[in-house]
Amino acid sequence: MSYRIGGLTSATELANSNSEHSHSHYNLRSRDKRFVEGDTVIVLDVDASSKKCRRWQGPATVIKVKSPHSYLVDMGDGRVRHVHANKMRKFHIHVQGCNVISEADSDFGRVIVPVNVSENVLPSINVDCDKLCHLYHTQQQEL
Repeated sequence: MSYRIGGLTSATELANSNSEHSHSHYNLRSRDKRFVEGDTVIVLDVDASSKKCRRWQGPATVIKVKSPHSYLVDMGDGRVRHVHANKMRKFHIHVQGCNVISEADSDFGRVIVPVNVSENVLPSINVDCDKLCHLYHTQQQEL
C-alpha cells in the first residue's frame, strides 16, 4: 500500500512539473501591455457586425488608468470607452513623405520654422566641464 501512495506522490509531482513546464513555455514570449494617461492607442472595434470584419479604430487617447489592465479611452469623436488592454495597441505614426510649403500659403495657418544652428557650434559645448574631468586636457579640447 505504501508503494502505491509513493507512486501517486511521484505521479502528482510529475504532473505538477509538466504543468509548470507547459505554463512557462506557453508564456515564453508574452508581454504585459501597460499604458499611461496621454498615450495614443488604437482600439479594436467590438461593435462590428461580424466577427471576421472587426477593425481597429483610432487614434484614441488614454484618459484614465482604472486598473493595471483597464483604461478609459477618448475615441476622438466625443465617445469615451472603458477598454481592456487586450483590445488596445500603441499607435505608431508612420511618416511616408515630406512636402514643401511656401511662406505665402495661408491654407496651413501659422507655420513654425525650426531655428538654424550654426555649423561651427559643436554639441559638446553643452556638456558640463565637471563631467569631462576624467579626460586628459587634450581630449577635452578635442571635444
